[in-house]
Amino acid sequence: MTRLNPQEQSFKQLISQDKEYRIPKYQRNYSWTQEHWIDLWDDILELEELNDKQHYMGPIVLKENESSKEVEIIDGQQRFCSLTIIILATISLLHDWAKANLDKDSNEDYIKELKEIYIGKEGRLTPKRKLFLNKYDDPFFVTRLIEMSDEESSSKNILPSHALLKECFKYFKKQLGEKFQNKNGEEIVKFIHDTVMSNLSFIVIYVTSTDNAYTIFETLNARGLELSNTDLLKNYLFSLVKDDPSDLNYIESRWDAIIDIIGFKSLPNFMRYYWVSHKKHITEAKLFKDIKNNSNLKTSEQIKSFFNELEETAKIYDALSDTDNIIWRDRPECCEYIEELKILDNKSFKILAIAVYEKMPTEICKLLKLCSVISFRYFISEKNPNEIEKTYSEIAIKISNGEITRFSRIKDLLKNLYIKDDVFVHNFALCAIKSKSNKAKIKHLLIKIESFIEEKDIANSSKLSIEHILPENQSTLIWNEAFNNNPKDYIYRLGNYSLLTNTDNRKCSGKEFIAKKNIYKDSRYKLSKDLCNYPEWNIANLQERQNYLADIAKQIWKIEY
Repeated sequence: MTRLNPQEQSFKQLISQDKEYRIPKYQRNYSWTQEHWIDLWDDILELEELNDKQHYMGPIVLKENESSKEVEIIDGQQRFCSLTIIILATISLLHDWAKANLDKDSNEDYIKELKEIYIGKEGRLTPKRKLFLNKYDDPFFVTRLIEMSDEESSSKNILPSHALLKECFKYFKKQLGEKFQNKNGEEIVKFIHDTVMSNLSFIVIYVTSTDNAYTIFETLNARGLELSNTDLLKNYLFSLVKDDPSDLNYIESRWDAIIDIIGFKSLPNFMRYYWVSHKKHITEAKLFKDIKNNSNLKTSEQIKSFFNELEETAKIYDALSDTDNIIWRDRPECCEYIEELKILDNKSFKILAIAVYEKMPTEICKLLKLCSVISFRYFISEKNPNEIEKTYSEIAIKISNGEITRFSRIKDLLKNLYIKDDVFVHNFALCAIKSKSNKAKIKHLLIKIESFIEEKDIANSSKLSIEHILPENQSTLIWNEAFNNNPKDYIYRLGNYSLLTNTDNRKCSGKEFIAKKNIYKDSRYKLSKDLCNYPEWNIANLQERQNYLADIAKQIWKIEY
């Protein structure tokens, strides 16, 4: 019977029980990568600072076998395995220290202690282990990590999961070694027992059937445990084929293929963008329930079709963040707009771009330009970009279901989002943007304007820097007088920015405007050369220059209606 009142347990409490934890053969191989290891290590270090606080690692679902000590890990295998590898990395460090005759007897005792609690007691030939991986990973796990055979032997034709297991071990051994440079066995073991294994906790759910394992997640979510939409969706999809091992393997492989394309961290956002570009606009909180109620996944063909569509959409979603993707090879102009949207921190354009690429691929560059211009005008006007998303979704759904088949119709429907020229110029002329948090955006803006007025692309942008004509760290009397004793009100106005090489920018440091003009006149950038036309730098001249930049920006970021 399923225990519907799960309890929080630390990893130490779980692993200390007289049980064998086994990862079922249909579960995927080890797949965590460095981003996951870094997140886990950061959580551990934060735990140490908090001192005796618990860190919740999410739910873990275990299927008990009443006739034996075996427990199947239905969900949570990646976390379970990674924590075990931290123990093995610690044991390896202690072994190295003992081998170097550093407190040899004590360190050997610590090794024995850690093995008995977390890995398994010694047997005649092999330890009576606590954790068994799936059939593909377990042999490597035993020989290379538990038994610590030569790490460099038999490296040919290594499975990707074996390489990840090995790299995970090396990563945590390196972090632990750097943390405990004093090579104190007592300290590292105390850290493992008290901070890591006692304070990393799970919500543990025990089930007695696979069916329970797949349905329990929704019950937990309803009780406020805030499981992720991707956890809920994954287990719902698996529950659809739970009675057929071959179908389970198929679903697992397709799910893994999607993660391989877009990355684990992008999965929640991708799933929502897939849904709001094909079905209906929905908040993240309601995503799983809406997919479950409206996906109509009953037959094998429907499930396969759903995964085919998901995987194809994942490829497009990924390409919309990657200008090196092969689909842009013959469309270099698309890359310019993708980069600009990335600089503007705009992701919602993908909702509409997915639908356009699927149904009107020849129009994708026009769409990307349109989204880029809309986003830039929103940014300058300091409007909330979230206002755009719902409109993008409504249009995308109409494209997906065949209601819209012409790009001209898309353009007409986006007209209400396009900030008109007079409003945009007015907003630009008054705009102030702090450079510290928006450096990439400001540099991009200035480079585009410089390229426009010089009618050529600006190369080596990495060697460029933003010049504050009125300096950020001004203190001289002349600046105060020129800006009515309120220079701080004007430092971040767009008219106060220009472009210089890094070298010239350093030369300008601490200088007054008259001295800076000697550097500006030799600049390779017209935006800086033109500053020499001003006899002094004051409020009136700054505003005149900002009006000039606004007029150019209106011509660059423009759509003809």
